[in-house]
Amino acid sequence: MRMTPRTQVVAMIALLIVGAGCGTGTASDSELGFVSVDECLQAIPLIQADIDPAGLAERCGAELDQATAALAALPDTTTPTSAVEVTAETTVTTAPSAPETTAVPPTSVSESTNATTNLNPLGGDSPEDALMLDLICWNLQAAQDEIQDHGIFFSRSEDATGQDRMQINDSNWIVVGQSPEPGTPIGEGDAVLSVVKDGEPNNC
Repeated sequence: MRMTPRTQVVAMIALLIVGAGCGTGTASDSELGFVSVDECLQAIPLIQADIDPAGLAERCGAELDQATAALAALPDTTTPTSAVEVTAETTVTTAPSAPETTAVPPTSVSESTNATTNLNPLGGDSPEDALMLDLICWNLQAAQDEIQDHGIFFSRSEDATGQDRMQINDSNWIVVGQSPEPGTPIGEGDAVLSVVKDGEPNNC
């Protein structure tokens, strides 16, 4: 238990008064100058630690049950008390406690950015699910890039007219057919895109 500021002030005043009369060592209650029985019951046990209820009741002019209750309510003097400063006018000042702070671990902006944008080693922002996409009417170059974005690096293309022309500049061709169907799991080289050149007849 902690001593209240009032109890501390009463105890210190009592010690000062008793110290002034230590020559006799038998200062009476009236000589101690207690204003009330309650103050006497609070102060005397602090001056005379080994006093019993009967002795305290006699010293303070109190009932035995009052003295017993006062002794039972004594603070535990082994517990450290709050630091207080008592001035000549018995002004009590309690030192303010420092506010508690919680350390916040630093976060890495680059790590959180990578977690949402670099979803596969080939780049792009699509999931690396290795599934065939619906690429009909796409530009051949864009279609190949999208397949890579889904985790498949190598895809094939063929001339849809049967002329077996090479797709030298992929951006000049349009996808008009594909194999396999959209949503089919694919591996490297499984995706085949049938294309015609820009400006040639198509269903797009």
